[in-house]
Amino acid sequence: MAIPLKYNLRNLVARKASTGMTAFVIGLVVAVFLCVLALVQGVTRTLSVTASTRNVIAMRVGSQAEMQSVITRDQADQMGAMPGPDRTATGASFVSPELITLINVPREGGKTFSNVQVRGMAPIGLEIRPGVKIIDGRMFTAGTNEAIVSKNLSRRYANMKVGDTLKTGSFRWVIVGLFDAQGSAYESEIWTDVRDLQQQTKREMYSSVFVRLPDSDAASRYIETIKGDQRLKLEARPSGSTTTSR
Repeated sequence: MAIPLKYNLRNLVARKASTGMTAFVIGLVVAVFLCVLALVQGVTRTLSVTASTRNVIAMRVGSQAEMQSVITRDQADQMGAMPGPDRTATGASFVSPELITLINVPREGGKTFSNVQVRGMAPIGLEIRPGVKIIDGRMFTAGTNEAIVSKNLSRRYANMKVGDTLKTGSFRWVIVGLFDAQGSAYESEIWTDVRDLQQQTKREMYSSVFVRLPDSDAASRYIETIKGDQRLKLEARPSGSTTTSR
């Protein structure tokens, strides 16, 4: 015989503690499930911007992040001279040697400071990133200490609007553009010319080299070529399989 519904309701009222704990556990499980879904969506969105089957990143063997990697100028030049990278209509290779460093900058209002990552890249580095677009101003000009920043940083930090001059320690950049990275890791970066950044940091080296190949098969062959070249002593992988350190 079925138990009347009113008995169940009375049981819930009589056992308030167990009822409350049950509701809490159910709510906790739902919250964790939503967090996992949000994390998966965020990772998928990030990889859709930063990763491409045509893009390859090279770093020092054993490095898990660009901040841990060191690539010499000779190694970068050898990669640039290797056959395989895609080329522009003018014949320029889609190869971007890049340097990563951190600076301490004030937040909007100037009361607190935070570390922000600066990426020095070749001007062609913007074209290698699928989905990253300049939404205000223009791309930086090499050799002029110009920079572009993400729209996210522009809202959160001082002196990061188009036309501002960003000064911190010995670093100085004129902000000439804002870019939209569609929620990827690049949203927390400042981009400038790699040669300018090398001069300001007094570091004649790179952290990584980004390369765009004609297709995924060419990218796989290029990765194997880097792996087999004992002169380079570098490790190449698809660009979405590594992270930057902040």
